[in-house]
Amino acid sequence: MLTLSSQSPGAAGRCSRLKYEARTRLDAFPSIFHMQMRLRGHRELTVKRDTDLVIEGFPRSGNTFACAAFQLAQPYPLKLARHLHAPAQIVIAARWGIPALLLLRRPADAALSLLIRDRTVTLAGALGGYARFYSALSAWREHFVVASFEQVTCDFGSVIARLNRRFGSGFALFEHNAENEAAAFAEVERMELADSGGGPLRQTHVSRPSMEREAMKENLAAALSEPSIAAAHRRAQGVYDDFLALSFRELVGQERG
Repeated sequence: MLTLSSQSPGAAGRCSRLKYEARTRLDAFPSIFHMQMRLRGHRELTVKRDTDLVIEGFPRSGNTFACAAFQLAQPYPLKLARHLHAPAQIVIAARWGIPALLLLRRPADAALSLLIRDRTVTLAGALGGYARFYSALSAWREHFVVASFEQVTCDFGSVIARLNRRFGSGFALFEHNAENEAAAFAEVERMELADSGGGPLRQTHVSRPSMEREAMKENLAAALSEPSIAAAHRRAQGVYDDFLALSFRELVGQERG
């Protein structure tokens, strides 16, 4: 059973926590971000001048499903910048006028899910990283579309429609029915198998609903009420509320338009 005491033990754990905090701070700065990407070898996922769309969010916020569903809906492959969980991706897109989609999930759900995937991260660290991620984008909020986890996983076609409205793009819409959702989740599983080197499918990692993972989250959730963690949770929740309100304003604007 996964517990908080099993996260990041000893000196190695402290080192991992410091690395995580440093990375989540530096990923907000485009010049430093590009230098890191050259070192980490993820240049194929970074935003470039010819990128068609940037899809980014804090980890475990529907990133993989959104990317899979978006590509499945298009008549031909488009160039996505994705999956680096770096605010700099969105900032660069804003500077270059590239369409960008920011994904948003409740901080407790995203942080707990991240802990299950990455045992080197603590709950307080994940919540702090969450607050830093979205706070770094406050000044750019007029330059991207915000979609909640629920909007992405239940009505992704309307999210793409908002992108088209905001940026004048002509992306094909995702018809959110059972058949297309199953196809998207099949692609999610294929992406996870490719990431793991061929399997078996890791239930702690794969970005689709998992009863096993939900049980693990329930086991960890009690820690959210601990005083030190509760403060970090409140900060992250405040950032979430601000960006969720922005998403609702976009929805109201679309309905009135």
